[in-house]
Formats: sequence, C-alpha cells, structure tokens
Amino acid sequence: MPYTMRRSNRMLDEKSALRILQDGEYGILSTCGEDGYPYGVPVNYVFSEGRIFFHCAANAGHKLANLRFCDKVCFTVVGSHSVDEAGFTDRYESVICFGTARLLADDTQKRSALLALVEKYSPNHREQGLKLIESALSRTDICEIAITAMSSKGNRKDATN
Repeated sequence: MPYTMRRSNRMLDEKSALRILQDGEYGILSTCGEDGYPYGVPVNYVFSEGRIFFHCAANAGHKLANLRFCDKVCFTVVGSHSVDEAGFTDRYESVICFGTARLLADDTQKRSALLALVEKYSPNHREQGLKLIESALSRTDICEIAITAMSSKGNRKDATN
C-alpha cells in the first residue's frame, strides 16, 4: 500500500482528492500481468459513489488479461499541471488510488456506468448516448474499481514548499 509521503507539506486533503477524481479528464490505469510486467494505460473514467468506472471491449485486450491475472490496480489522475520555469519546479495536483477491479455483470449496472460516462464526456448528446449504450452494451465491459487506499499530492503556488 502507499508509502508515507516524504514531502508531507504537499499532501492534499481528502476533499481535494475527491474533487480531482470527480473533475479529472482521464486516468492512468496500472495493472500487473502474468508475465510480471506492469502495464499503464490512459482511460476515460467516471468517479461515482466512491468508485471508479471505465469501459473497454468485452472480453478482450491487455487490460482484461491483466485483471484476470491480478485484480489489484493503481489508478492515477493529474488534476492540473504547469511548469514554473523561473521556480525550476512543476505546479500540479494529483491523486493515486489503490484498489481492486472487477467486471460488472449486471446490465442495469453497466447501463448506469455507461450513462455516467456519457453525461461526463458528452453531456449535450444524452439521447444519442442512450442509443449507443443499447447498441454497444453486449460488446462492452465495464470495470469497477473499489478504492482501498488513496493518496493526493500537490505543489501549488499557495502551498509552502
């Protein structure tokens, strides 16, 4: 699980971590495969009711092969980032979640997660999104990450370095 943060003055509170998860554009899903190699891949996601959801092709691909081998995952979201050239540093905020992933089997839960993704990424196209959900449901898997630990860090101008 997470190590103790070396720069504890950069630790963000839980409210900030949840905001970063809620507002993040994408996350990096990290898994471990049977071959012993880690795999990190950017995914669109939605954070809802304390859990992270993302979609992928049904029963195919590197992500699912790794999740079948080991359900433990790490999920990283960078909320904001900029380079402070004069300060020779980065300004950022990020959250790292550790947890376990599982595939949703229930079509009602899958529809709900897909609708949440539509509302996050295509809010002005809800009706078209509903039609797409129905046409793609059988060939789409939805993964749910149950968060077991979370760490959030930032280096913002208002923070003490």
